[in-house]
Amino acid sequence: MSGVRRNGDDVTVTLTADQAFTLRVALKPVRVGETTSTATQKFRDRLDKALARALGDNWKRGR
Repeated sequence: MSGVRRNGDDVTVTLTADQAFTLRVALKPVRVGETTSTATQKFRDRLDKALARALGDNWKRGR
Protein backbone atom coordinates (compact mmCIF):
# COMPACT_ATOMS: atom_id res chain seq x y z
CA MET A 1 0.00 0.00 0.00
CA SER A 2 1.53 3.31 -1.02
CA GLY A 3 -0.40 5.40 1.47
CA VAL A 4 -3.63 5.77 3.38
CA ARG A 5 -4.34 9.05 5.14
CA ARG A 6 -7.26 10.50 7.02
CA ASN A 7 -8.13 14.18 6.77
CA GLY A 8 -11.22 14.87 8.85
CA ASP A 9 -14.06 12.77 7.46
CA ASP A 10 -12.12 11.92 4.28
CA VAL A 11 -9.77 8.97 3.76
CA THR A 12 -7.33 9.11 0.85
CA VAL A 13 -5.74 5.94 -0.57
CA THR A 14 -2.69 6.46 -2.81
CA LEU A 15 -1.76 3.54 -5.05
CA THR A 16 0.76 2.84 -7.78
CA ALA A 17 -0.68 1.76 -11.14
CA ASP A 18 0.25 -1.87 -10.35
CA GLN A 19 -1.51 -1.63 -6.99
CA ALA A 20 -4.59 -0.13 -8.65
CA PHE A 21 -4.76 -3.12 -10.97
CA THR A 22 -4.35 -5.49 -8.01
CA LEU A 23 -7.16 -3.64 -6.21
CA ARG A 24 -9.47 -4.10 -9.20
CA VAL A 25 -8.76 -7.83 -9.11
CA ALA A 26 -9.18 -7.98 -5.33
CA LEU A 27 -12.57 -6.24 -5.48
CA LYS A 28 -13.95 -8.52 -8.17
CA PRO A 29 -16.93 -10.44 -6.79
CA VAL A 30 -16.08 -14.01 -5.84
CA ARG A 31 -18.74 -16.65 -6.31
CA VAL A 32 -19.26 -19.42 -3.81
CA GLY A 33 -16.72 -22.14 -4.46
CA GLU A 34 -14.35 -19.94 -6.47
CA THR A 35 -10.81 -19.67 -5.21
CA THR A 36 -8.76 -16.51 -4.90
CA SER A 37 -5.00 -16.26 -5.03
CA THR A 38 -2.92 -15.83 -1.90
CA ALA A 39 -1.55 -12.57 -3.35
CA THR A 40 -5.09 -11.19 -3.78
CA GLN A 41 -6.02 -12.13 -0.22
CA LYS A 42 -2.83 -10.57 1.15
CA PHE A 43 -3.59 -7.33 -0.72
CA ARG A 44 -7.13 -7.29 0.70
CA ASP A 45 -5.75 -7.86 4.20
CA ARG A 46 -3.17 -5.06 3.84
CA LEU A 47 -5.84 -2.66 2.57
CA ASP A 48 -8.15 -3.61 5.44
CA LYS A 49 -5.41 -2.98 8.03
CA ALA A 50 -4.36 0.32 6.44
CA LEU A 51 -7.95 1.57 6.41
CA ALA A 52 -8.43 0.48 10.03
CA ARG A 53 -5.30 2.43 11.05
CA ALA A 54 -6.48 5.51 9.13
CA LEU A 55 -9.90 5.37 10.77
CA GLY A 56 -8.41 4.93 14.24
CA ASP A 57 -9.95 3.57 17.41
CA ASN A 58 -12.73 6.15 17.58
CA TRP A 59 -14.43 5.03 14.36
CA LYS A 60 -17.98 3.77 14.86
CA ARG A 61 -19.32 0.95 12.70
CA GLY A 62 -22.41 1.80 10.67
CA ARG A 63 -21.79 5.51 10.96
